[in-house]
Amino acid sequence: MQSHSTMEPLYIAIDVGKNVHCYAAYAGSSLALLVSPQTVRTYRPGYERFKTWLTELVDSRRYAAIMVGLEPTGVYHEAWAYALQRDFGNTVVLQLVNPFRTKQKRKQLNNRAERKTDPVDAVSLAHCLRDDIGRRLCFPSENLQSLDLWCRRYDVLRHDRQHLTNRVRSQLDRLWPGALVDVAAFKRAHPHLQPPDPLVRTQPLQRKLVQALLHIDPNPYTWRALSAQQIQTTLREDGWRCGAKTAQHVLRVAQEALLPPPSRAQLLAELLSADFRRYQQLCEEMTELRSRATALVRITPGSVVATVPGISEFQAAQYAGLVADAGRFDHADQVWALVGFDTIQDDSGDRRRRGKITKRGHPYGRAVLFQMGLSASMACPAIGRAKQRALQRGKSKLVATIHAAHKTNRICFHLYKRGVAFDPNKSR
Repeated sequence: MQSHSTMEPLYIAIDVGKNVHCYAAYAGSSLALLVSPQTVRTYRPGYERFKTWLTELVDSRRYAAIMVGLEPTGVYHEAWAYALQRDFGNTVVLQLVNPFRTKQKRKQLNNRAERKTDPVDAVSLAHCLRDDIGRRLCFPSENLQSLDLWCRRYDVLRHDRQHLTNRVRSQLDRLWPGALVDVAAFKRAHPHLQPPDPLVRTQPLQRKLVQALLHIDPNPYTWRALSAQQIQTTLREDGWRCGAKTAQHVLRVAQEALLPPPSRAQLLAELLSADFRRYQQLCEEMTELRSRATALVRITPGSVVATVPGISEFQAAQYAGLVADAGRFDHADQVWALVGFDTIQDDSGDRRRRGKITKRGHPYGRAVLFQMGLSASMACPAIGRAKQRALQRGKSKLVATIHAAHKTNRICFHLYKRGVAFDPNKSR
């Protein structure tokens, strides 16, 4: 460590890894090397070593400001970020630098050569800190953190449920051929054939009849061996509603199905029963998460987002969790860029060109804004007009919905940042 006595700023770059962090320090606008890259383990002893060194620099008062920069690499930066905020507060300036920006700076410094090492990344990160390429690290309130975690967990479970839904339906098709049929699609494809009469016609896993059969025994041989009266009695004894016509319908579907061999049917039924129990568990977990998020958003700044026509309280909770502290954004387009909806810009000379969206952000955030735009475009006239203008310019429905989502984000961010309810008279 060299000796410096200056009132210039000090830039400390931390290249984040899973088990090892690499840090270095650079002084002044020239980024004079103060501490060569040091490697420490990410665990507590490594942090304590870094903390002791940083405390000495803070106490020396030799620098106008001390900026510490980290890349938000997965989840590996979080432990040190929380610890630095706790131990140093406002005595140092904590910055998060997008890894993409560090990569750009690294290529620039290395004449576009693909050379990547921890020391090289540390230098690149220091340049980003000096050039003010980053954002102030801030931690949202406990309520907003809870909303974000719950809503993201809900999204994970939603994907799991969709995969499980596809598997349950596929297994049910193998076990009960003809029990699930999209009758409308069948009629369009085969108008000359007599349409089938399945157990249910839409949303099979949400129908009580299908749930009852899967809950009691998904093996069609079990129901084929019973009479209509016995089917009715069995369902009623288990707590399900069932009339004579429904029981007769179940028996007819079971008798008309071309079933697999009994031994294979029994095996498929056991697997299907286990999958359906897991499906029900996912539904219960999602309902609980949605209820908790909806109740919590009512006492957070995100409650005003739900005043936009078409935006549900759960979507408001998702938006509040995504944006968190509105003070870290100057305008709505920064939220738009955060999720990767901003477009690639290619300017050269007199040419101005905008390409596809960058997708430099979590797909979850894009899904939230897209769904909000889709819902609001059907209920909010101002947002609906934005979508219609895009359609009139020849845009596809998908792209037009993204235009609606952009308008929705601008409105919601304005309400969220200022804490005011939606006023239809002020929207255009």
